[in-house]
Amino acid sequence: MNSVPSILMITTAFFESWPKWMPAFLESCRLNSDIDWLLLGKPSLSQNLPPNVRFQPMELAEFLERAKTATGFNVEKGREKGRYSQCNLRPAYGKIFADYINGYDFWGYYDIDILFGRIRKFFTDKVFSEYSIISSMQHRMSGYLAFYRNLPEVNDFFLGVRDCQLWLESPTNNSFEELLITNHIRSLIAENRLPFRVFWDDMVAVDLFELRERPHGWMWSDGRVLDASGHERAYIHFAEWKHNFRSIELGLPGAPLHITRFGISHRAFSQFHYWRWHLTELCRRSYWEKRWIPFFRTIFREYGLI
Repeated sequence: MNSVPSILMITTAFFESWPKWMPAFLESCRLNSDIDWLLLGKPSLSQNLPPNVRFQPMELAEFLERAKTATGFNVEKGREKGRYSQCNLRPAYGKIFADYINGYDFWGYYDIDILFGRIRKFFTDKVFSEYSIISSMQHRMSGYLAFYRNLPEVNDFFLGVRDCQLWLESPTNNSFEELLITNHIRSLIAENRLPFRVFWDDMVAVDLFELRERPHGWMWSDGRVLDASGHERAYIHFAEWKHNFRSIELGLPGAPLHITRFGISHRAFSQFHYWRWHLTELCRRSYWEKRWIPFFRTIFREYGLI
């Protein structure tokens, strides 16, 4: 019989305030009660946190000093301006946050532009017992949600990436945690030298590419992420949608939420919202952008539609 693994998930936020959908995000963490969630960052978090979520204030300088001490690399140069370059360091969290993950079987990282579904429905005790690195993407490492077994050889795995120091000292986002770790794993598999098993068999997430192809019908309900047909997924990543969210209406705690390119709401978006968006996008991209967008905004406001 497989034992239940202890898991600590870590994320960092140094450059921005917490998003407006944070209450829904925290609720999705709460419902994954067999996982502990650690939020590290500069902005204070005044909301009531679920019992399995902890916030620890941490300045960027402290994080970079931790990373430098843990890896021996000069990761500080230029990173105060590189908003997303911190993501490169995620595979090193096992060393950077060794004091936080002490006593846990697994650690991992995650984004906060996400609503989680039932994670352990997709990553079972059997998966955690047999695999040492677990990705939520198919045949590649995910930068949004991934798990690493808390063992020295797994925590040091990132050091085997070719030119690791060069990549991690770069102040630009080079997708180290996704592309470079993926290529490293694939090369070791091809040479039959991978020292442990990696689970990336299934695509259990809703990501940017699927949102572009299937933008309608996504819901978060009773702790589950569902598509228009009722099929369940492990989480939905808002990706570029979050930059265009126009409204966040969460309603009562735990209320079902509709997730679209317009925002997140406890009320379903009508077909008119979709037509309005498509028409506005058409005008925005056209030669007459400056004329037509103000015109349609005036019409929409007149009828109380925006």
